[in-house]
Amino acid sequence: MVSLFFREIAQFGRALCSGRRGRAFKSRFPDYIQAVLIDSFFLFAIIHTKTIGDMKMTATTKENYELLVQQAKALVDGEDDWIANTANLSALLFNSLDNVNFAGIYRFENGELILGPFQGMPACVHIQMGKGVCGTAAKEEKTQIVPNVHEFAGHIACDSASNSEIVVPIFKDEKLWGVFDFDSTKLDNFDETDQKYLTEIADAIFD
Repeated sequence: MVSLFFREIAQFGRALCSGRRGRAFKSRFPDYIQAVLIDSFFLFAIIHTKTIGDMKMTATTKENYELLVQQAKALVDGEDDWIANTANLSALLFNSLDNVNFAGIYRFENGELILGPFQGMPACVHIQMGKGVCGTAAKEEKTQIVPNVHEFAGHIACDSASNSEIVVPIFKDEKLWGVFDFDSTKLDNFDETDQKYLTEIADAIFD
């Protein structure tokens, strides 16, 4: 979308050299100045296309995340049932984060990850430790941010529409309890901002 936007700008730049506007433009500057200005215009468009295209995305703004953290803590406050709490948190985040097509829990039990409450398309029920993004996050007990799941070795494709993913470990009494999994239809939809606030929300489950 960004590249298309700047291509449209470039086309407008070409239009400056035709028609009434083009004649007015040409009358103001000698040929060599026109060439410099037009080349500079196209270079500006190319640089800005690359700059914006290379910018990392987050699933929502910092301000929205701060509000989501407050909402998440309010939802679990005074409730000890993990199913109720993770169901509510999955629903909250699924409906609040941009471009997310899966938000859900996998709990660590009997040496593997087992599907818990979630929002999205039907998901894989059992995931082995060290397998896929979820299994890797659980085995390493470390958040995994994957800009392009198709380039992640051993990725488990529960939903073919997913293109990027973030998985945050959940701890209870300082031991691995499970993971919070988020998929996106967009490439590179998650970054360290998402990690920071999703970790806060995950920590609130057993706080």
